[in-house]
Amino acid sequence: MKSRPISLALTLAYILLSYGCASVLSGDEQGVLIAVTCKSRVIENYCTAENSKGKWFFNAPEYKMIKRDSASLTVTCSSGSIGDYAYKVDSSLNLAAAGNAIIGGLIGAAVDLNTSSIWSYPAEIKIESNFCRIFK
Repeated sequence: MKSRPISLALTLAYILLSYGCASVLSGDEQGVLIAVTCKSRVIENYCTAENSKGKWFFNAPEYKMIKRDSASLTVTCSSGSIGDYAYKVDSSLNLAAAGNAIIGGLIGAAVDLNTSSIWSYPAEIKIESNFCRIFK
């Protein structure tokens, strides 16, 4: 019966190591590079990115840390050369969360879902505008 405590210890270690895998590996924030282009040229814009977890202000192009969310990320930008506009980016399942569902089971998946670390936006968001003024 000495193997029972070893089994219990290994099971506990497995649960602790796999608990909230995506939460631990990727967290509830992610970095996103947001750039606005006009006829393939990068142009500066004042932008906001917003989802149900928060709102972030920045000057594009910029790499910005944002909170992960199941909701779409709405990027609203303003520039004298292309005017004001909004762009929506859908979130998708984070690959670390898929691994957690396989390895960590329901407890880890529930933690990832609760912290929104199960979701990801594209790492790079390029907004191409065809409605810009001609550059001199």
